[in-house]
Amino acid sequence: MHGATINKNTSAPGPAGSIVRSAHVSPQPIRPGRLAWLSAVILGLVPLAAISAAECAIDSSHIDRGERKQFYICSRDITSDYKLGGLAEANIAVAYDQFIRRCAVGDNRRGIFFWLEAGADATSATISVTDANSDEPLCEPLSLTVPNRVRLGPATLTASKDASSTVHLLQVEAAPGQDLTQSCTDGIDFPAWGRQPSRWPTLTLVSPSDMDHTPRPFRNHKQPISCKKSSIQALVNVSGQQRDPAKLVISDVRLASGDVAEGVSYVRLPEPSWAQTMADEDAKFVDVNGIRTRYWDKGSGPALLLLHGGQPTGKAGGALTWVRNFDGLAENFHVYAIDRVGQGLTDNLPNEDDYKRYYEHVVDHAWGFVDAVGIERVGLVGHSQGGWPVSRMALDHPDRVYCVVNVDSVLAPGNEEALHTARYYMNTIQFHPSGGETVESIRRTREFQSYTLNNLTAAGAERGYALSQLPKLEEATVIMTKMQMNPRHPDARALFEQARDDISAGMLKVPSLVIWGYNDPSSPVSAGFLLFDVINPATRVSEMHVFNSSGHASHIEHPEEFNSVVGEFCARF
Repeated sequence: MHGATINKNTSAPGPAGSIVRSAHVSPQPIRPGRLAWLSAVILGLVPLAAISAAECAIDSSHIDRGERKQFYICSRDITSDYKLGGLAEANIAVAYDQFIRRCAVGDNRRGIFFWLEAGADATSATISVTDANSDEPLCEPLSLTVPNRVRLGPATLTASKDASSTVHLLQVEAAPGQDLTQSCTDGIDFPAWGRQPSRWPTLTLVSPSDMDHTPRPFRNHKQPISCKKSSIQALVNVSGQQRDPAKLVISDVRLASGDVAEGVSYVRLPEPSWAQTMADEDAKFVDVNGIRTRYWDKGSGPALLLLHGGQPTGKAGGALTWVRNFDGLAENFHVYAIDRVGQGLTDNLPNEDDYKRYYEHVVDHAWGFVDAVGIERVGLVGHSQGGWPVSRMALDHPDRVYCVVNVDSVLAPGNEEALHTARYYMNTIQFHPSGGETVESIRRTREFQSYTLNNLTAAGAERGYALSQLPKLEEATVIMTKMQMNPRHPDARALFEQARDDISAGMLKVPSLVIWGYNDPSSPVSAGFLLFDVINPATRVSEMHVFNSSGHASHIEHPEEFNSVVGEFCARF
């Protein structure tokens, strides 16, 4: 399990209020957060003192044939009126590009964020960056190398039926005119991404000594890798749940011309079980005190309500943040996931003046949903800004709430931590396109919040983008921006402080779990400990679980472990 638990339960043996570390300590090393990493990578390419007006830095200088890859170019001299050149003639397409006002958090250089797609016959290129109006160069020429590898046919990964096993069957097909008979000699090379975190999962060949321990369906394979003219089969261990395709390189590909070349192909993880979860057609709607509210529900057993984070903005994804957890939790609970007021397809607040009490209405709406669908007793899970309503609901209705879970919660105290969060969001807003959100900008925002890049998908970003285009969301965003209604607003801070005071006064009668990502770049783990320090002395049963190698959303990066931690805790009560 990717984390550690500390807990307090006065009914357990030992001194009341003692803190116990569980055995769930991950052996993985703890590394700095995603944004710090990105800054270090980009800043480290060229010493700041050495940057002159025409010098630019590119974060990667190679791309393989058939590859789709993102890049950053950074320089103080880049302007929003730029033009990228030198790529089309090398059969490399610019799939997306965008001016960014800051190249990374802590790096005030301007930049270009872009995706390239290299064709099957792409060649090395020299990238030019010029002024779109005058054609004057903004950067010195930048080299982009395309290795002389041939594009192989498609590759697939097949998992065993043993869910606990990491072993998969890899099959690589030859393209027409290719012969793979001799390609097993040097095995398969799985190039690393070259920086952390990786955009694709890590693959390694099963060793010959481990062949006897492979899952039963794969025991008919006598060796880790076998080659035929038209295909290669190999048993590989897979770690990570990154959803971009992994690259593989194979030597000794015989071509029809008689030449021998290296081949390159790409393979994705099998589609996850949650990929089709929470489909739009499965959503339901209910009237909550005049607000049409979208929700999903599934399963049987104790009711468990999931409240997402965020507020009405173009980046909000609503209840869909729980797609990776919905089915897993529904195995033991009757799970509900709602679009909070003003988000997703749930109606906005009726009047502009209502937004002056936005954070109070958030609580009223969430509890109104509980009554509207007839839930008598409920467990509550709130992520980020969703931590505020679940905590207030647990304080106000202890007889009807059986557990409350705060996940990287906005309710955390601490001035230094709050300033850290404010600086984070002020910096990351520089990455958003001035003309409105795009699929790529939404995905990039989610990547900034992630440590591992696990389970971030293009399909998820596309669903988020579709929501961001709703006129009602733009309307709410304008009002919220005008009122500066966010967690730093004095009214919000007063409500959060009152909730913490009520907890300290012993009003939280509900078993409470705090979950935090150790590598959360927007809300540091120190904030989680401060929140636990408020809850722990004042609550009979309280626990905290810290997910190592996790950013702001451990339920996305480590869904199986998250479901286990939440399910085991809430099932007790």
